[in-house]
Amino acid sequence: MNDNNTQIGIMGTSVLRQLDEPHLDFLHSRAYSGGFDLRHYGVQRIWQFDLRTFGSYVEGSTEAIRRTQVSTGHLFQRPDASWVELNPARTSLAGHGGSMKIAKTAGTFRGSFKVKWKSPGLELNDIGFMQNTDNITQSIWLGYRRTKPVGIMRNFYINAFQWNAWNFGGIREYSGGHLSLNSQFSNFMSAEIGTDVNGGQLSSTALRGGPRLLIPDNWKHWIWFGTDSRKNFYTDIFVNMQHSGNELNRGNYMDWDLEWNISDHINVSVSTDRSINRDVFQYVSTITETADPRYILARLNYESAGLQMGLNINITPDFSIEYRGRFFFSAGAYDDFKRITDAGNPDYEKRFELLTSRLTPDGDVYYCDEDLDGISDYRFDNPDFVFNSFRSNLVLRWEYLPGSVLFLVWSQDNHMNSDFNHLTLPGNIRDLRNEIPYNIFLLKVSCRMGR
Repeated sequence: MNDNNTQIGIMGTSVLRQLDEPHLDFLHSRAYSGGFDLRHYGVQRIWQFDLRTFGSYVEGSTEAIRRTQVSTGHLFQRPDASWVELNPARTSLAGHGGSMKIAKTAGTFRGSFKVKWKSPGLELNDIGFMQNTDNITQSIWLGYRRTKPVGIMRNFYINAFQWNAWNFGGIREYSGGHLSLNSQFSNFMSAEIGTDVNGGQLSSTALRGGPRLLIPDNWKHWIWFGTDSRKNFYTDIFVNMQHSGNELNRGNYMDWDLEWNISDHINVSVSTDRSINRDVFQYVSTITETADPRYILARLNYESAGLQMGLNINITPDFSIEYRGRFFFSAGAYDDFKRITDAGNPDYEKRFELLTSRLTPDGDVYYCDEDLDGISDYRFDNPDFVFNSFRSNLVLRWEYLPGSVLFLVWSQDNHMNSDFNHLTLPGNIRDLRNEIPYNIFLLKVSCRMGR
């Protein structure tokens, strides 16, 4: 409406299931959701106002609704969340969410103010995707855009963000900020540098239904550089380093990309990445056999490596070949196992009790003698892992008539897990080669009828 300066949208969804078999009781029998969105531009579209609101309602057996309440997206069983209650007798659940934003989207100086929320009972996963609820976030963005050359820079952008988050109990869970500079130089090369900081976070999900856990703050610094993308040979590199203020957590990530237009008909691309991370509060297990739940965490030393290759060949305007293949290897080694004793204590050392001297490894299991009486009190699985994979797609495309296309696709998936806890790439590749891959062949033909 209003010469396209005002836009309104409405959406509704419905999922109805006939659940005659008892083993399907974990599913919702009814799931409804609906939403409304409004976008309005001011004079010359300099200012913009966005409003979105949505809601959900699900029905099901007591088992289905209980599973929804305790799932990672809701966690109604949290002992320190008085504003939600786990009710095993419930047969329905309702919730709402939305966002509001006011933004200046044109000119040298730009910015926005945004608030969004999702209530604890919101459930959209029957026909959508939703990771978490019970949050209210606020953010402010300020930007400066310079489009005229300044020295060696053809243009540059400066962005600054600030954010806060609360739960529906009114408790602030985290705060943070962002500052970055992006520029294109007079030789058409580009670069970006930036920093993110998140203050100590009271995480409602780290203990998977336990009390809020105070997680160390996180600092992230990155730099990116890219050559002239107009050239036949293009490359860029991204380096990211993160750490907590007390150096408990650390992480490094690097990504390098290369693209080569060999001719007007052939394009080759290669991308590789490598990461090494340490996280002192990685969830391992919840022990429920004891009088009080035991929340077991550990220090995770994680590393990964990846390689992606691509080839595009346009033999004629009507016939082309495209190939994509990716190797991925990751490994995690856990140590410094600990039991959470005071999850929100400001003193890091007082949040937990180390279990290292009380654990006895036995194959894939750890036995814990918590009271040191010579008898195991509980056990949990050894979480160490290695994951190797190779996935690829080969696509032949033939437009045999204008608008009518034939596709022949070969998709391959090869992956494996092992119990080691570190990467030895030659060994990982050898192990992967010994696996039998899963191959899929697809043929698709589309025919355009009429003009």
